[in-house]
Amino acid sequence: MKFFRNRIFVIIAVIIFYILTVIFNVFNGTPKSQLLAREGIIDLVNWDFKKDGVVSLDGEWEFYWNQLLTYEDFHKEVPIKPDGYFKVPSVWTNYDLNGNKLPANGCATYRLRIKTNDINSIKGLKILTSSTSYKLMINNQVIAESGMVGNTKETSIPEFSPQTVSFQNSSKDFEVIVQVANFTYSRGGMWHSIYMGDDSDIRKLKEFDSGKAMFMFGVTLIMALYHINLFLLQKRTKAALYFGVLLLIVAIRITITGEYLILNFIPAASI
Repeated sequence: MKFFRNRIFVIIAVIIFYILTVIFNVFNGTPKSQLLAREGIIDLVNWDFKKDGVVSLDGEWEFYWNQLLTYEDFHKEVPIKPDGYFKVPSVWTNYDLNGNKLPANGCATYRLRIKTNDINSIKGLKILTSSTSYKLMINNQVIAESGMVGNTKETSIPEFSPQTVSFQNSSKDFEVIVQVANFTYSRGGMWHSIYMGDDSDIRKLKEFDSGKAMFMFGVTLIMALYHINLFLLQKRTKAALYFGVLLLIVAIRITITGEYLILNFIPAASI
């Protein structure tokens, strides 16, 4: 009877966990309608950040393989032609360039032009990670970096560090330029969406996503410890132990992906 009650408790806990997760995803503050970039341009002229909220900069970005370019490079007398317009978020090993798949190791520059009527306001960007280092610029100003971008393994330093950053836009047409380098992982590129919005909305989104991840970590950890403790007390079956260890692995994974909660506990952690 006690074993049966324990199983009922677990089933109820799992159901509650998934219901709350669904609720989090429904009310997570990310945009309900979405614009997409086309051929390196996203048109936000009719996007009201006060009314419509945060927007993700997904879609077709200009892509320059094995080149680390800056704003000045794009505004020389002889224009630079992109190697293609490729989907973001994605990894460049999914890209087909001249009939060939790109290798995991290398560097690249992504560029997106943003058209907007919302000027002279403080905007924010929510950036998770790119594989495995990046430098992000608004026009000719560097506003975010993670690790060190280089064109070789020796000149690159990988780092996964989510960020929220602020910038002031004073133009109706500005550029987001992202240099990315990867010489350590099996996939490279901008594999997460970048979100842009009013600075206060971006910070609220960051807090919400971090809270959601913390909730999932806490619930998963409690369930893991419960099953491990159940095995230690009863020792009738190893199923509870295996399930507990599996949940523990899931809990650990939550802290080293997405919002990288481990950085809240160990700020100096190198990931």
